[in-house]
Amino acid sequence: MEAVREFLPDERTDRLTILDLGCGTGRFSVPLAEHFGARVIGVEPSDEMRQKAEANAAHPRVTYLKGYAEEIPREDGSCDAVFMSQVIHHFEDVAHACLELHRVLKPEATVFVRNCFRGRLDAIPWYGFFPAAKEIDNRRLPDLDELMRTFVSAGFERIAFRAVVQELDPSLHALYERLKLRSLSAFELMTEKQITDGLEALRNAALAETEPKPVTEAIDFLVFRREN
Repeated sequence: MEAVREFLPDERTDRLTILDLGCGTGRFSVPLAEHFGARVIGVEPSDEMRQKAEANAAHPRVTYLKGYAEEIPREDGSCDAVFMSQVIHHFEDVAHACLELHRVLKPEATVFVRNCFRGRLDAIPWYGFFPAAKEIDNRRLPDLDELMRTFVSAGFERIAFRAVVQELDPSLHALYERLKLRSLSAFELMTEKQITDGLEALRNAALAETEPKPVTEAIDFLVFRREN
């Protein structure tokens, strides 16, 4: 939220409409509404995820809609900003999605892209326990330079690029407890042995951690501005 605030107007944030595209279960929808006092439109194609968002991440200024990046259910020029977290690689047609973003945004509005990119995964700690997942994601994640060219071709200007460091889990034990639920999409493409070997290695590392320390990761953060 601090990284987002830097590129939003200081005044009248309570009048902003922010599109949370690919909002999933609403992980960022409510923080965006709370932090900026904005109206947030969470768009998510998965009925299951959207239902979870409505049940667990409800908020009076957040509305969840069924929709796709290539067909966003919003009027032309109706959004002041778009936030996307770890969703680009799920789009069917990134170039068409960028044109849709250009359509729904007001002139000079901002797009925030929080995502991992091919060949830039060394700052993600859990890959050390699941090398097969790293190989899978390096194949399916977008290429950073190609994505930037696609946005520019769709009428956007890149105004910032940095890595945002955040706490992933308070300890290796907490990381293990979360990953053993197999919530990572890469697990669906791994063998059972690759998953269980990784979980066992992570569990052993957690047991050996005499002084628990926060597990941090660095996620790339791109900011684009819609040109007139």
